Amino acid sequence: MLEPLASSHAVLGPDERDLGVVLLDMGGGTTDVAVFYEGSIRHTAIVPLGGASVTNDIAIGMRTPIDQAERIKIEHGCALASMVGPLEKLVVTGVGGRGDKEIQRTQLAAMIEPRMEEIFALSNREVKKNHFADLLGAGVVLTGGTSLLPGAVELAEQIFEMPVRRGVPSGLSGLMENVRDPRYSTGVGLILHAVQNEGGDVVQPKSGRSIPESLRRMFAELF
Repeated sequence: MLEPLASSHAVLGPDERDLGVVLLDMGGGTTDVAVFYEGSIRHTAIVPLGGASVTNDIAIGMRTPIDQAERIKIEHGCALASMVGPLEKLVVTGVGGRGDKEIQRTQLAAMIEPRMEEIFALSNREVKKNHFADLLGAGVVLTGGTSLLPGAVELAEQIFEMPVRRGVPSGLSGLMENVRDPRYSTGVGLILHAVQNEGGDVVQPKSGRSIPESLRRMFAELF
C-alpha cells in the first residue's frame, strides 16, 4: 500500500480530504508527498531527502559520529533558528578520541534549517505540479518522525504559505496512548485500513474503531 495513503487513514479527517490538503510523511530517507481533494488522493511524489539528511549535515558540520549526531538532533534540534535563544548551549562528543566541545544551540539550528527548508521547498514544488494546488483549503499536515523537530511546523508555514499542523495517529482506542506519535502514522494507518477490509472476530473497545482480534494481538506485541 502507498505509504502516504496509509498514513492518511491515521492523521487526516474527512473534512480535510474534502477541502483539499497536502500530507507530508517525513521519514528517515525520503519525504512522501500526497495531495487530497474532494475525498480522493490526486497527486503523489517522493522527495529523496528526510531525517537522515539532517543527521548527516549535523555529523559533518560538528565533526561528530552519526549516532551522536542523531542524538543531538532529537534532543536539541530545531528547524527554525529564530526560535532558539542566543544563550542556549549543548555539548558535542568529538570524533576519534578528541575531547568534547560546547557550542551554541543556534549553530545547530543553522545547520538544520537549510536542509529542512530544502525538503519543504522541493515538496512545495511537487504540490504545484498539479492543478489542485490553489484549491487546498485545509493546508498542510506534517507527519513522520522528522516532523517532530521543533520549528518544523513554523518553517513549513513560511514555505507553503498555508496553515500547517503536525498530524498524530488517531482512530484506535486502548493502545492509542502508546502510538500517539507521528512516527507511527503509517503503521496505525495500515491497521485502520486492514480493519476496514478484514472480516472475522471483532473486539469492541470503549471508544474508537473496532479492531479485529488478530490485529489487536499483533499490535499489542509490537507496542
